[in-house]
Amino acid sequence: MASETQKRPSMGGTDNGFRPQIYSYWRVGYGEAEGVDHDFWVEQAGEYHCIPYLNYPIDSYEIDRWTRVFCLKKGQAEWRSNGETKLLTPGDILLFPPGCTGEYITAEGHQYHWFAVVGKWPTIWGQTPQTQHWQLDPDPDIEAGFIGVRETLILQQPGYSLKALSYVYSIFGRVQQLVRRSEGTPSRSEYPESVRKTIVYLEENIGRPFLAEETAAHVHLSPAHLRALFERWVGLSPKRYHTQCRIDQAKRLLAQQTLSVQAVAAAVGYDDAAYFSRVFKQFTGQSPTKWQT
Repeated sequence: MASETQKRPSMGGTDNGFRPQIYSYWRVGYGEAEGVDHDFWVEQAGEYHCIPYLNYPIDSYEIDRWTRVFCLKKGQAEWRSNGETKLLTPGDILLFPPGCTGEYITAEGHQYHWFAVVGKWPTIWGQTPQTQHWQLDPDPDIEAGFIGVRETLILQQPGYSLKALSYVYSIFGRVQQLVRRSEGTPSRSEYPESVRKTIVYLEENIGRPFLAEETAAHVHLSPAHLRALFERWVGLSPKRYHTQCRIDQAKRLLAQQTLSVQAVAAAVGYDDAAYFSRVFKQFTGQSPTKWQT
């Protein structure tokens, strides 16, 4: 019986196109939407070890199609684009949306993980496509996520395209956690019990109108006390947080493009679709109809 490793592409030392000229080692997996109606999916993922003192141009095919995400594993590198230079050190993550041109410049051989996403711009990286740079220390969970994306594409077992995306979400969930920690923002596990219970209560009741008295009674506090405590730890009032949960759920439903705006409004607790649209625009800057396009 053939082993799974026989399905994997060659790595390092092969004569695959230009790679031997600029890489001492590479390992790449390839993917597609796998017949599933994804908004976006991972098309390639890999690990490259670069030969020193070379520039690394990006192919126009990649520029036009890909949202590219790099995580520096070892060494030091620079990225130059539109007159801007970004210095990368191990642990850093760099993201480029489609259409972003530039080149790598390195004074020493560097190693990096990477993957490329195609399709609709993933809103996990914000509403507007733009270059992003996270300056982080090397993190084993993030590296495991990049490896997981690559190996999932290499093995291509049933459901691999969704599994690859799950690693992408895992990576950026960890990035967000590390960024919040560096900013001094507490995690939920550090919140007082009454705040944690309120969060769960509000998230589980997005389809119901917000009632300050009822919410406070759930955690045995007065409305004024709960509001002050909640704002201190979460940075929002309970009512604002409840509305944010509604809008976040509405965004997910609208992105599926299977429900009307009126149906989405009803699903998140708004009887008046026009009022829902006004609230949605206040929170997102776009109308629900525009969000669906």
